[in-house]
Amino acid sequence: MRLSRIHTLGHRSSLLTFTFLQLLFAIGPGCSVKESRDECPCILSLIYDASSREMIAEGVSVRIEMSGENGREVRDSFFRSEETTVFRTAVCRGTVKALSVWPGSTPLEDPGSGLWIRIPEGMQCPEIWTGLAVTDTERDEASADIKLRKNYCNIFMTLTGGGEGLEFVVRGNVCGYDCDGIPVHGPFSATAVAQEGSRSSYSVKVPRQADNSLKLDIFSSDGGLRTFAIGNYIDSSGYDWTSEDLKDINLEINYAATSVILLIDNWRTVIDFTTII
Repeated sequence: MRLSRIHTLGHRSSLLTFTFLQLLFAIGPGCSVKESRDECPCILSLIYDASSREMIAEGVSVRIEMSGENGREVRDSFFRSEETTVFRTAVCRGTVKALSVWPGSTPLEDPGSGLWIRIPEGMQCPEIWTGLAVTDTERDEASADIKLRKNYCNIFMTLTGGGEGLEFVVRGNVCGYDCDGIPVHGPFSATAVAQEGSRSSYSVKVPRQADNSLKLDIFSSDGGLRTFAIGNYIDSSGYDWTSEDLKDINLEINYAATSVILLIDNWRTVIDFTTII
């Protein structure tokens, strides 16, 4: 009996030793008990605002940019959940920038380009909601709050007083967003599309603007072209391009032979054709 007990104790001791060695190997290089934990990854929790729950359920794209002793690393992920709005991932210790965009299918630029989202010339801005968080990850665990914000403006144009056969093209100097979520300078142009079932209502989506350079080209059926500096008029109406959630713009155009009346969200101006650019 004594020999059996000794044998059992010895077997248990061997199992404990083996289990302990397994744990050491599982921790991996840089995370051993004897070494500093500075080399271990940080567990980052991105906590999305409750208002983003429906977007999270559909899926958001998450770009993680890590900067530390080993340089810069960029990783793209897709986060979708109907149960939680918290996205957890292991990151390097240092500083982490997390960029999120909904819809998750939004095409992203190559990290080396310095751009995050590019709008090809001739295309409207996608209907994107974005969020940005910068976090210190020099610890075992870190967290950051993110609220997805509306980062496009839909310009609704209503044509009154006739003017059949007109085409509307909006041009600007912002072609997307960089890796800090800041508007990027570049050519933008998009043709307004007619609303379903209407011959007098159009819409075009534009990105957040950095200045008042937006132009509206109106092409008539006889080949004529008139250009309006709507960026200045939008600014005069009190619109704020720096607001967290971009509001849509309602633009009413009363087009006549010698002038045009622009009504932007209750702000009105009459432009004589001899004064337009």
